[in-house]
Amino acid sequence: MKMKKNIFFICPIIILLMIVGCSSTETETKATARPTEQVMENVLDIEVTLPDNIGLNEIAGEVFEKYLIHLKEQKTPESQRIKDYLINSIKIEKSNDMGFEFSVFYSILPDSERYILAGNGDKGDDGWITGKFYFVDVSKSDKTYRITQLATGK
Repeated sequence: MKMKKNIFFICPIIILLMIVGCSSTETETKATARPTEQVMENVLDIEVTLPDNIGLNEIAGEVFEKYLIHLKEQKTPESQRIKDYLINSIKIEKSNDMGFEFSVFYSILPDSERYILAGNGDKGDDGWITGKFYFVDVSKSDKTYRITQLATGK
């Protein structure tokens, strides 16, 4: 009889410890997502000033290349930093006087093993991540173009 009473007291304590242990793991998982937010905030600072006589495909290439160069910088968190990139294709989706939207397929070579593959892409044996894709919104003010949004879907 005494043994049954002990079980009734011990079981709730064990269950409580299991619940507390699991909730701290969720906090750690959320913390690893923060570098992506930091990179996205810095994307809005990326702008390119170009002459009027070039086409939208070239402008899109220049703007997106500046974004990829940004990902190579030391200030980019290691989990998002890249060593090299290749822009495979760009397609203008829509445009108006205020800016335009384009889609881009590209490949990246992560800077370290700590790179976090988020969104899309396939990691190859050679370390390159191919098949990366974004829709990119770009605003225009005079001759200055600025990325306003990156998205993997509409």
